[in-house]
Amino acid sequence: MKFVQEIEKLQKENEGSIIIAKNGIFFVAIGKDAITLHEQLNLKLTCMKKELCKVGFLVKNVEKYIQKLEEIGYSFILYVKNKKDELEEIYKFKWKNYKNEVILFNLKQEEYIRWLYEQLKNGTYKHGGYRIFYIQYPKKRKIEASRYIDRIVHRWIVDSFLNRYFVSQFINTSYACIKNRGMHKASIDVQNAMKHCKRIWQNYYVLKMDIRKYFQNIDKDILMKILKRKVKEEKLFYIN
Repeated sequence: MKFVQEIEKLQKENEGSIIIAKNGIFFVAIGKDAITLHEQLNLKLTCMKKELCKVGFLVKNVEKYIQKLEEIGYSFILYVKNKKDELEEIYKFKWKNYKNEVILFNLKQEEYIRWLYEQLKNGTYKHGGYRIFYIQYPKKRKIEASRYIDRIVHRWIVDSFLNRYFVSQFINTSYACIKNRGMHKASIDVQNAMKHCKRIWQNYYVLKMDIRKYFQNIDKDILMKILKRKVKEEKLFYIN
């Protein structure tokens, strides 16, 4: 209960910000913050009792959820335990830093959508670059976030084109951003696999691994060749 009490204290001290703290291999939120994340990010909500609910996501997915929260415009603070076993702030996002861009878009949403449509149609759309920031946990990482209007284009490309070419080719144990194959299904599948291995072989091993600087080291020329072999809509390759 000490962990819960610490979070509740931080919630009172940081009214208006969602408090998310690391607990084991998960970042978790409780109470009203948990309900907000459940509603906005579709994270699974677990309620121990009526007034105490929680949600969580894997530590390795922290970058993805940072970007999602910033995109929808919620102030939030990330915490981890320090050497003194106290929750220490490692990342903070204030809605005021991002809200002008989203508000301006929503005020003239129809005009912006028409503008985007014309830009994409006549081939004059240009990506607006990235906002660069760093997160310090679990290790220092460079994050590059696109403008709000560019993320709309990204979503359109993925939903309307890339999904149909690639998702069907993924193995069944591919998860993360695939519809109906998020972290909870991954967790259930891993547990079932462990039970199966225990039943058949008694002893088993779990290998946890990562590829160092994976995205930074992708050869863009090779990537484009792969995309061009699969994706039939040639005009997509002129969007940059």
